[in-house]
Amino acid sequence: MSIIGRRLIQNNVSVLVFKAIELCQEQSTIFFYTDAPAKDEAERDTVINAAEKKHIDLQLFVHNDPCGPLRKRRATERTKRDVEPHVYSQVAEGTEGAIYRFNTSLLGELMIQISEELFPSATAIVDTFELKEGDTNSISFPVDSMLNNVKLTVIGASTADDVDVESPFGSIMTADTTSVYFVSPDKVVVTVSNPTDGMYKLLRTGNNYWSVNITAQTSVDFHYIITEEAEDGYFYRISGKPIVGELYRIYLTVFDLPVGVDASGVRLETNDSSSTNLDITVVAGDFGTTYFVSTTLSSDFCEISIYGTDNSGNTWMRTSPYVITPTTIRLKMISIPDLYMNTVSNVSYTVENNGSENETFVVDVTDNRGLLTGQTSFTQLISSNGSTEIICQLQGSSLYNTV
Repeated sequence: MSIIGRRLIQNNVSVLVFKAIELCQEQSTIFFYTDAPAKDEAERDTVINAAEKKHIDLQLFVHNDPCGPLRKRRATERTKRDVEPHVYSQVAEGTEGAIYRFNTSLLGELMIQISEELFPSATAIVDTFELKEGDTNSISFPVDSMLNNVKLTVIGASTADDVDVESPFGSIMTADTTSVYFVSPDKVVVTVSNPTDGMYKLLRTGNNYWSVNITAQTSVDFHYIITEEAEDGYFYRISGKPIVGELYRIYLTVFDLPVGVDASGVRLETNDSSSTNLDITVVAGDFGTTYFVSTTLSSDFCEISIYGTDNSGNTWMRTSPYVITPTTIRLKMISIPDLYMNTVSNVSYTVENNGSENETFVVDVTDNRGLLTGQTSFTQLISSNGSTEIICQLQGSSLYNTV
């Protein structure tokens, strides 16, 4: 919103802020810039009350020399002019907002800094882990220079007193630097705002089973895709789930990685809590920085994390919310026959059991054209690393060319 006319702005600064609050949705953030002195001090409480009612985050930007030339021309009003900037401070304090003094040449740099602090691009998972009965009562986790507002969610804690966080300096963090919330009978949330980077420790009192999720606000995150090599030698993204025991190439793209910061490895955490750390290779990528690693998946559950070293020499880590869930079954088509009108053709599939045990499988066959005929359900005992052939029949029709 902008107002044309210098005199109107000077006389109605608080009114303009109030109007902006009216136009915004609840819990919005307002950035208000001015080089005008606040002459409508009587409207201060109106602005404060309106902002509090709608939970507005008010960010006031006041020029270091509001209307300097005007002040020089009206020397008799100097005392009043010197008091006016204090009105902005009172509004910011009353709304729990912020006030910034700026020079025009530095406004762009100031805005970049503030927007990064107020609006980190996303919430990323740093790490997840379990503490079982009998495990050590402390576990370390990295906090890097690219993180803001680290949050630890502990499932299984009896009270907030069961949870402590140790800083990189070896001291237990207190209420001055953390916020601890006992959310439910077995859930405790600890937040650390603007943390010092380094290696932290989560400390458990007692012997309860804990499930821990560590997240933070950051623009640095990653995603991955799983590929397999085809007969032509190229790697293609897999369709469906990967197969236990097969070799795959995983591509990982890291977004917004600062200059000088690199990734060095991937951690694969399986459902039996065993970890595998693998070196990664960097490749050219269109967006972000892309790496790849080749590995054989040997578990039916796998959590994937990428890590490296930041510009301060501290470890950084991100964990994907999407776990890898390989399956022990592979279904392969053997034959794709021509289908002729009013004739029956056989379609053959192979079902492979890549699991470690003999299993009985039920295979149900359906189609989208109603062309199946004969047997459509098969029950087969398949030995470990064995296979069986499934044959179904299709009746050709003049109505459809595909099925």
